This record gives sequence, structure tokens and C-alpha cells, in this order.
Amino acid sequence: MKPHPADRPALSPDRRSLLHACGGVAAWSLLPRRRTHRGALDDLVQRLIDTPRERLFAMLEPELANGLTWRTLEAAVFLAATREVRPRPVGFKLHAVLVSESVFQLAEAGAPEDALLGVLWHADDFKHSQRRDVDEGDWVLGPEPTALPSHVAPEAAARELADALRAGDAERADRAVLVAHGALTHDALFEILWPFALRDYSNLGHKPIYALHVDRVLRRIGDAHARPALRALVYGLLDGEPQGGDANRTVPAADARLDVYERSSLAADRVAPAPAHGDATTSWELALDLRDAKLEDAPHLLTDAWSNGAGEARLWDGIRLAAADLFARRPSLLPVHPVTVTNALHGISKRTSHARTRRVALVQAASWIPLFRRDLVARVGLSMDSERGLEALREGVPLGRASAAFESMSGANGRNAQHLVEARVRSELFRGVAEHHEPKYAAAVLEDLQSTDPTWHSLLLAHAFNYLPSESTRSNRIADDNRALVRRVLS
Repeated sequence: MKPHPADRPALSPDRRSLLHACGGVAAWSLLPRRRTHRGALDDLVQRLIDTPRERLFAMLEPELANGLTWRTLEAAVFLAATREVRPRPVGFKLHAVLVSESVFQLAEAGAPEDALLGVLWHADDFKHSQRRDVDEGDWVLGPEPTALPSHVAPEAAARELADALRAGDAERADRAVLVAHGALTHDALFEILWPFALRDYSNLGHKPIYALHVDRVLRRIGDAHARPALRALVYGLLDGEPQGGDANRTVPAADARLDVYERSSLAADRVAPAPAHGDATTSWELALDLRDAKLEDAPHLLTDAWSNGAGEARLWDGIRLAAADLFARRPSLLPVHPVTVTNALHGISKRTSHARTRRVALVQAASWIPLFRRDLVARVGLSMDSERGLEALREGVPLGRASAAFESMSGANGRNAQHLVEARVRSELFRGVAEHHEPKYAAAVLEDLQSTDPTWHSLLLAHAFNYLPSESTRSNRIADDNRALVRRVLS
């Protein structure tokens, strides 16, 4: 099988000798690379790539003092990570890309100091992921394929990209996505990608997050920077496919994974939604049903409620509650995924203009709750007993900082308390953030509140305080260095 054009060739013997003389493969980031990009943003991207982690803040400080905005810096971090971090598997070190949209969201809603803290943290996190990538083979996004056809009709470009993705042909898809980028609008291109993102649960469902966040970031930074991100995205979406261009990597139970998608698709096609009626209790009942549901039963629980008039908004609330219930049982790194993935599936359902994609995203979100439960019980010993979860919080079981937050938001001044809680999450997060799932989770849960019935806000938000950092509970050297730099730049 031909190597994928996005993969860097193996190091030559002479280059290996030079690397070892400089301290091994891990020292590659210290070596100059040929600059191949033009423009101020591309120049900043290249400097982010070339600068060693220990000199990163020293490089950035004069740039910030001379007017570099946090938005431009965040765009550069996203583009640098896209070019330097292998998008297979989707997850792990690729969070240097996945978290960019979350940083944008949190920064926009925060004070200038907090915004800059968040982006500086992300720049450092990218350098950490880049070093991991070097240690694992030093992937870099390769040059674009040559001799691409021009003036392709939109229908032909769309069909070729979809066919390449269905075939699992990574090299063909690499060419097709570039042709599609030239022939289709941004929205039309992503309409082709959405089904391939939401069909795949492998690695705890990161592909919907990847696709949605690339879509959102490209909308922020402009189409001129889309091509590298789209190439990496397509390469990542095909990870684990039977002909995905990587003979050394397989994803277990690929057929079973796609069986879930087929079951969800059939259920979405057959549902006949009744006019929406009922109240918020419909959502709670669905959450309780999904908590104990078998994998094969979850789509039918969803479509039965839908056919009985629950309405899409109530159904999404029920799935969010089921996801939050899993997280509440052990607020930690892996259990955040039901929350963040459900958020992404909902985001796709809102972005698409295709009714079928919207329906399938909803049914998949319900279908993945039993998969999350199964995997979290097996991987982190998640307890499903009655002393944990959202019911326990409602019943007054002491659950650390979450209980105090829940009580304050459930009191007479609950709405004002919720605003204070949200502001506290945003202001304290980047003052002690330790790893990339924390901002990804915070942005997801805060975004979910905008679409959720207020009845459930306190339940969805309370357990953030048993997971997210605060200045009083956690500090670290990077956060301390960032605060000092921000004070100097903003003074």
C-alpha cells in the first residue's frame, strides 16, 4: 500500500545522526525547518512550530507586547497543531487541535486576562503534543498532491469525496477534499463529512468533536487557511476504516461499531415524530431509561419517545442528563466524554441543513450512552449504584463541591447564583488547568446550558466543581508563568 501523502518519509541515516548528535529524535524541534508559508499568520505558525517549548513564552512576550491579539495567536496554535500532530488516533495528543474551539469559546466569554491565559496555556499544550508526536514517529502534514483537476462541477466534486470516504481510501480522499474545497461552499463540503464523523464511536467518540471543532474554527479564521485542516480531518476520519491507509493500525470491532450506526440510521428513517408536547419530566424519564438501557434498545427508547411527542429539545435534554449522570459518578478525565461527545453530536445536528443527518445525530447520541457506560465501567470502574449520579445529588447525598454549587443554584436566587457559577468556571479554569479535557468539558457544558431547559441547569453544572480546577485547589508552574507574562503584557 502506498504511504499516505500526509505522512513524512522515514529519517535518512545522515539526518538520524544529526538528531542523535543534538540529543536524539526528541531534539528535532530544536532544528530549523524550511519556511514554506507566507504572510504574517503563517510566519507566526512557523515560529510556533520551530521554537522549543522552554523558549516559547520568551518568543511570544515581545509579540504580545507589540499588539499580537489572543485571537491571532489561537488561530496560529490551531494551524500549527494541524500541521504537526498526527490525527490518528483521533484523541490523545490530537487534543492540541480538538481543544482550539473550546479555548476560543471560553476566551470570548472571559476577561482579557483570562482569555490570554487560556491561549498561552494552549500554546504550551501544543508544544507538549508536538514533542509526543516527535517521540512517536515525528509525523507532519505533507505537501499537497499535485496535478489536481480544475473547474470540477460541484456535484462531481461532492460525489468523489463521498465515494472516497465510503471506500476508506485515504490517498483518494486527500485529493478529493482539496478538489471539493475549490468547488463547494464550506457548508456543502461539511455536509459530506458529517455522516462520516457521527457514525464512528471508536476511541470514545472523538470524531464528531474533531469534525465540528474544525468546522467552527475555520469559520472563525477564514477559508484561506482551510486546506491543511481539511486534509488532516479527512485523514483522521478514515482512521480505523478497512482501507484507511494505515496498514499498521486497526480498531477492534469495526463491524460492530458500524452496526450501531446502521441501527441508528434505520431508526431515524422510520421515526414519525408527533407534534411536540409535554414538560421537562419527559427528559428525566428518558435519562433514567438510557441509564439502564441495552445497546440494541437505546434507539427504540429514543424514537418511541419522539413518536409520542417528546420533541427534539426534550430528547436532547434527556441525553444530556444521561451523559451528565455518567460523568457525575466519577468526575474525571475519561467520564467527561459522554458530555463532550453529546455536545458535539448536538452541534452537528444544529449545523446540518439535512434533516436525515440531524435525526441520525440525535439517535446516535442516545445509542452511544450504553457504549459509554460499558466502556467506563470496564476502564475506570465507574459505579452505577444509587449513591452516585444525578439522583443522589437531587436527594442531598454529600458529593463534595458539587453539592454546595447545586444548593446555591437551586435556592431562591438560583438564576443569579448560576451566573456567578458560570463566571467562576470561566475565570478560574485557566488559572490552574492541567490538561486539555478540562477546557473542552467546560466549554461544552456551558454551551449546553444555552439549549437546555432551565430546570436542568443546576444538575448539569454542579459537578463541574468536582472536576475543574480553581486557583484555591490547584496551581502549576505553567499557570504561574502565564499569569506573570500576562501581567507584564497587559500592564
